[in-house]
Amino acid sequence: MNAPRARPVPEAVGIVGAGRAGLTLALALRQRRHPVWLWVRDSARREALLADPAIGADPGLRLDAFPQPDWAALPTVALAVPDGALLDVASDLQLRGALGPQALLFHLAGALPASHLEAALRALPSLRLAAAHPLAALPDLLTLAPGPPRRAGLRALKGATWALDGTPEALAALRRLVGKLGRHMLQLAPADRAAWHAAAAIVANDLAALLMVGEAVARAAGVEATAIRAGHLHLAHSALQALAALPTAAPLWRGLTGAVRRGDAATIGHHLEVLQQAALATPNNAPLQAAAPAHQLLSSVLVETLATAQALDAAQLRALRHALLAAASKLSGG
Repeated sequence: MNAPRARPVPEAVGIVGAGRAGLTLALALRQRRHPVWLWVRDSARREALLADPAIGADPGLRLDAFPQPDWAALPTVALAVPDGALLDVASDLQLRGALGPQALLFHLAGALPASHLEAALRALPSLRLAAAHPLAALPDLLTLAPGPPRRAGLRALKGATWALDGTPEALAALRRLVGKLGRHMLQLAPADRAAWHAAAAIVANDLAALLMVGEAVARAAGVEATAIRAGHLHLAHSALQALAALPTAAPLWRGLTGAVRRGDAATIGHHLEVLQQAALATPNNAPLQAAAPAHQLLSSVLVETLATAQALDAAQLRALRHALLAAASKLSGG
């Protein structure tokens, strides 16, 4: 009987940066048996990683204080550093001789194209340059305990949609690597990456800002802080689940609940009046000051979307628009 053939070990991948994105990418690739060489530029961060019982003891995860010359043998290197550091880091890799002349070099910056790296790499014109940005809010895995908590944190990357950019040869290699981490990939024109990244910021960061605003309003109403956080996160999660349950081609407004969807102008008007009063009573609370303008603006977006979809009758639309215009007038001092 023939002995079973050993599974080939995937190629090693170099990653520069061990923050949220770099460490998540490193551990996700380790789950798929890729050896990973991680350049941890911050010495305190490196010491913390070495001390971690799962990360520091992993023989397939090499932690370097700086890239060694043997990095030039790596077929793939990822840059997981702040946008403003990309050119300096790419130039440093080149100066150290740590890049193979035909390696795949990609960055994780959402707003920048692959060609952004060209200015720092003119001595290596045959490098395959690319960009890959995952739509995911990534936790700092070093703050999560090894085992189930860390695996749960890694799931943030699973199912993410990746925006890719690069030359055809670079994209072919990048798709093979990213395809091991998730199925959802799309190619963006370089000029469209900034808008893509802005959309991601709206969905992730502005959502967090709205939760801060909601928390401030509930606190102004005297609700206990711990109850607010748990209650609002459950509400947000259930709202997202309702949207996720919609067919892919269905408009998002079909997942709406609440006063605007019911055409309840009186409730909307009362909400805005209460929010304005709370802001006047607490002038130094930035989230509270933003509550009425944010609710007025976003409610207007919902109303006009429902109007276009003919999802409300004419009387409901008139009442809603009147309530929102009256609130806008008060907010502007009119």
